[in-house]
Amino acid sequence: MVVNIGSVTNISGVSSAYSSAATAKARTAAATRRADLVSFHLETNALAKTLSRIRTDLDEMEGSIGNGRRVRIGSDAIDLASDLEYTTLTSTEELNTDDTSYSEHDLSWSGSSTAGIQITGDYNGKYGDETLEFKVKRDRTIGGNRWIRVDMSLASTGKKKDTLWFQPYTDPVSDTSKAGLTVTLTGGEVDKNDVAAVDVWDTVGTDLDPDQAFSDLDSWVDGTVTDGSFEIDGVSIDVYADDTLNDVMARIEANVSHIDVSLADDQLTFTRTTSDDTDIVVGSDTSGFLDAMKLTGATADLGYAGTGTGETPISDVDDLSSVSDGTLTINGVALSIDVDADSLVDVMQAINDGVEGVSASLDVESGTIELRTTGNVRNITLADDTGLLSAFGIEDGVYRGCSGRSLGSGKRRDVTDLMLEMEQAVAAWNAAGGDSVGSLKTALSDGIDLHTEDSSWEDIGLSFDFDESSPMDLDLSALDKILRADPDTFFELVIGGDKTNGLMDTMLAVLEMTGETLASEHGSSGLLVDIAA
Repeated sequence: MVVNIGSVTNISGVSSAYSSAATAKARTAAATRRADLVSFHLETNALAKTLSRIRTDLDEMEGSIGNGRRVRIGSDAIDLASDLEYTTLTSTEELNTDDTSYSEHDLSWSGSSTAGIQITGDYNGKYGDETLEFKVKRDRTIGGNRWIRVDMSLASTGKKKDTLWFQPYTDPVSDTSKAGLTVTLTGGEVDKNDVAAVDVWDTVGTDLDPDQAFSDLDSWVDGTVTDGSFEIDGVSIDVYADDTLNDVMARIEANVSHIDVSLADDQLTFTRTTSDDTDIVVGSDTSGFLDAMKLTGATADLGYAGTGTGETPISDVDDLSSVSDGTLTINGVALSIDVDADSLVDVMQAINDGVEGVSASLDVESGTIELRTTGNVRNITLADDTGLLSAFGIEDGVYRGCSGRSLGSGKRRDVTDLMLEMEQAVAAWNAAGGDSVGSLKTALSDGIDLHTEDSSWEDIGLSFDFDESSPMDLDLSALDKILRADPDTFFELVIGGDKTNGLMDTMLAVLEMTGETLASEHGSSGLLVDIAA
C-alpha cells in the first residue's frame, strides 16, 4: 500500500494534534512571561519598600549632623531695570567663508565604535584653543530604543564641560554642545568609553577687508555682489560691483537717517537710532549684497525700554551705574568683567563655570544674588575692584563656613549598612523578570542617569550601570571618606535638601510608575495584583 505523505495533515487526528501542540507551546510561553512579570512586580514592590525604609532611616541619621557647614552669602536687593536698548540687525554669522574654527568635520573613535560622528556649526570660542573630547557612556545602537549619552571634556584638564543626549529611534541623531558645535551620530554602534576628539580654535578665518572691492572678494564671501540695489525699511540703496563695503555703509547712512551701520568681529550690524522697538526690514535685493553680508533671514534684536531680567549689560542697569570694568576674584580665580558687554547672568555663569566649589545665583524677582560653597569647599574669599559686589552690599574678605558636628563612627557604620542593603536590593530587582521587562528596567537606568548628570557622584562612592550584573556599585572607601569629611553632601545627593530632590526620590518615583504599568497591563484578572500586593 502507498501512503501519500504530502497530505498527512489531512489524516484524521494529525491536524488536531499539531494544533494542540502549538496551543500548548503558546500557553507555555504566555505562562512563562506571566511568571516573569509576577516575579518582577514582586521585586519592584519589594525594592520600593526597601528604598522607602532606607530613606526614612537616613532622614533620622541626618538629624545628628550640625547645620551651617557651608557658606551662603546673600545680598541686598537692587532694581534690575535697565536703560533703553536700540533695535539691531546683525549678520547671522561671520562674513568670511574660511572656516578654521575646528580641525575636521568627520571624527574617528578611539575604539571599535562603528557609528559615524560628524561636527558641524561654528565654535563659539568658549574654551579658547583646546581639544574637545566626546566620550560614550554606554554601549548603544544609533536608532535603537535607548537614549545615548556622550560627555564632552577638555583634553587639557580632563574636566567634563557638557553632556549631550541623543534620542532613541532616530538615525541620524544630533545634539548641540555648549561650545556651539553640533554633533551628529549616524548608523552603527557606539561602545562604552570610546572617545572622539576634535581641535578647536577661538578665531575663525581672516576678517573681511572693508576697503576691498566686492569684485575682488569672491573667495571670501558667499555669492557674488553685482550692480543692483536693496531696500532698508523701504529706502532703496544702490550697489555696484566695484563698490567696497565702506562705500555701501556710507551710502546707507547718507540715505537712511534712522540707521547707523558698523562692522565688528567680521559681522555687519544695522542699528536703529530712534528710541523704540520697531523692526529693521531689509529685502528687494537685486545685487546679492544681503546674501553676501549674511543678512538674508537675519532676525532683528528689538529694542526695549528697560528690563529686569538681568540679561542686559551691567552698564545699562541704573542701580549698577557705579560698577566699572575690572576683575572679580573668588577663591583665587580672577574673572574679568566688561560692564558694556557682560550682564549679571553672564557674571553668575562665569562664577559657576570657573570657580570650583562655589555656586552663584541671581533671583530676578527680588533683585538679589547669592554665593555659596558646594562639595568639600568650606570658605569663600572675595576681592572685587569693579564695585559689583559692593553695589549688592557684599564686602570683600574671607567668609568661613562653620565646622558643624561630624557623623559619629556608629552612624557611619549604620549608613554603610543601609547602602549595602540598597545595593543588594537593586541587584535582586535587576535580576528579576528576564527579557520581558527590559524596557521597564531601562526606565530606572535612564532616570538615574538624568538625575546624576550634573552632580559629583564619584565623591560619594556611588555609581550605576544596569548593563552589568551588579547594577549599583558602592565604593566603601569613598563612602567612608565623604561621611567623615562632608556628610552634608552625601545626604543632600542621596535623600535631597530643602529645595532639591535626592536620588532616592527619583528612584521611588520611577518604581511607582513601573508598578502602575505592570498593574495596568495584567491587573484585569486580579492574579498579578493579588500575588504582588
